[in-house]
Amino acid sequence: MKAVAREVEGIGARVFTYKVDVSERERVYEVAKQMRKDVGKSVSVLVNNAGIVAGKPFLEGDDAYSLKTMEVNVIAHFWTIKAFLPAMVEANHGHIITVASTAGLVGVDGLADYCTSKAAAISFHEGIRTEVRRLKRPGIRMTLVNPYFIDTGMFTGAKTKAPILLPILQPEYVATSIIDAAEKNRNLLNLPRYTYILMVTNGVPALVRDFIYDFMGIGENMADFKQTRTKSLKEQ
Repeated sequence: MKAVAREVEGIGARVFTYKVDVSERERVYEVAKQMRKDVGKSVSVLVNNAGIVAGKPFLEGDDAYSLKTMEVNVIAHFWTIKAFLPAMVEANHGHIITVASTAGLVGVDGLADYCTSKAAAISFHEGIRTEVRRLKRPGIRMTLVNPYFIDTGMFTGAKTKAPILLPILQPEYVATSIIDAAEKNRNLLNLPRYTYILMVTNGVPALVRDFIYDFMGIGENMADFKQTRTKSLKEQ
């Protein structure tokens, strides 16, 4: 954060950074309160992007880590929305970006809890979007982002069977695409574009769906995954 802050300050902006475990509800509210004191009442853009992954078959996974996956990947959105949406509603201005995942659109071997958390994030985003519409606040826009694997180190070892159709995405490309989608007020951004097909696969017979998944290599993605987290939740 300090490095990014220095970079942004270098172009003439004021920067404030805060360290917070977004799965801790009271800590989120506490930091949001401090932010309002530091930078003003209304936040223009909220990006829900925090995520963790275990990458293990469900029966081999740690219960505590599965719970933490849900807390970080989706339940944290509850607290950030409650912290920042009221001021957006009052000002009729703001943009909420939910970074979910294509894993929220399909089932992936070794990612059952992660897929569940991202599917929930997608549903929560849509639920909030309909509530904002009901409040008749057209100045509040929302963008849902469903990227494929991103080369950040979070999915080290994960591979793609069809790199032309489903490449491992570079962070700079994803970030630029998200900014572009937000500036254009797009409701949905799937990356890469071929993953839009996954949004309709649940409506086809299971045999057809499995054929599509096998063709795209979805069942093989996590075969060589390497867990980069070095500490267990207990050690922390």
